[in-house]
Amino acid sequence: MHIDLHEVWPAAWELQVWWRPCGTSAWPEQNHTIAAMEAEWPCQYASNQRVLAFAKSGDAKRGFLLLTRNGEIGIFTDTLHSAPFRWQDLRSDRWHWLRAVGEKGSTTFYCNGQEVATIPGNPGSRWPERFGGDIDARNPQGAGLIRKIQFQIPTSRSCKAN
Repeated sequence: MHIDLHEVWPAAWELQVWWRPCGTSAWPEQNHTIAAMEAEWPCQYASNQRVLAFAKSGDAKRGFLLLTRNGEIGIFTDTLHSAPFRWQDLRSDRWHWLRAVGEKGSTTFYCNGQEVATIPGNPGSRWPERFGGDIDARNPQGAGLIRKIQFQIPTSRSCKAN
């Protein structure tokens, strides 16, 4: 399948992710059925995992939305550009809406409609091609459960009538 991508990096971009983090709790001591436990604790991050990568460029040198084990949200260009965000405090039994908006040399992050951080920097010049993790990375980078990922370039909403 061929995807026709713009040759010039856009002035603005937006990435939206409907996501449910893996549980950070231990398995319950009570006698639950396996199905009930999987519904409650559907996944777990690897102990050596440092980054949750939601979207990266095809060459893996750019990250459009990353969370770190240290409680940060950010992007990756030649280095990590991040701001504090305690994503570990989000409920693992609920879906959350993460959004990254790149525009005018900065990236703004939202969680469930609330702005959580703005950082200088934009991972532009490469299109995102790896979503939901990066199996080629040295350490695991799985993001958890993802219902939907959408990358878009905002278009002008104005039009002229003839």
